[in-house]
Amino acid sequence: MDFPIISLGTNCEITFNLRKCFGIDKSYPFDWLITPIESVSSILRNRFEIDLTCENLEIVGDGKSVINKKYRILHHHDFIRSNNGAISGSWQDEIESVRSKYIFLSSRFFDDISSTKRAIFVVNRDGGHDWLERPKGYALSSSYAAIASEIRRTFPGLNFRLAVFNATDEGVRQVSAEDGAIWVSPSIIDYGDREGGEQAHFAGSLRGWEEALKRAVADF
Repeated sequence: MDFPIISLGTNCEITFNLRKCFGIDKSYPFDWLITPIESVSSILRNRFEIDLTCENLEIVGDGKSVINKKYRILHHHDFIRSNNGAISGSWQDEIESVRSKYIFLSSRFFDDISSTKRAIFVVNRDGGHDWLERPKGYALSSSYAAIASEIRRTFPGLNFRLAVFNATDEGVRQVSAEDGAIWVSPSIIDYGDREGGEQAHFAGSLRGWEEALKRAVADF
């Protein structure tokens, strides 16, 4: 393809399937984070300055993950784990290298988008997790409009599509009707196929995802 397809979150399920379907081999900042959908636009606005400091990062769930307290991101794959699967006790020693990684990935993100005339951004699910509290009745659909608005502000003149998969707020369809850049995928069909035959594999149905992703780019 002559344009980039880049994940804006909210989890690694979409990253795995983008790579599987299109052979993408470049990494970008949101690829392996669990990011609440409502945090994506502000992270873009701040150019991925996500405050990677000891004060802002905290172990949660007895070592299950590391949370970014400011943006409620889970840095689930950024720190080494011990043999028992928990985040290593020396995780704070890795913060500087993690910070350097995101500086590099952020630079790549902005360089690649600034050098193209069109791009597809994809978001999957809503980034909810066990350590995220949302106000009762919070309308997640407004987050998609905010993301599209931030893309326009950051990359004026860019022809883009924001492809939404597995949205948990049906209000996103109304947002899509009001903003032609937001494309909402039909439900992904589960054919029961999984990577390596592992039914519990996080990536879901490979065939279902391939069909959905190809629909997203077909008429762009």
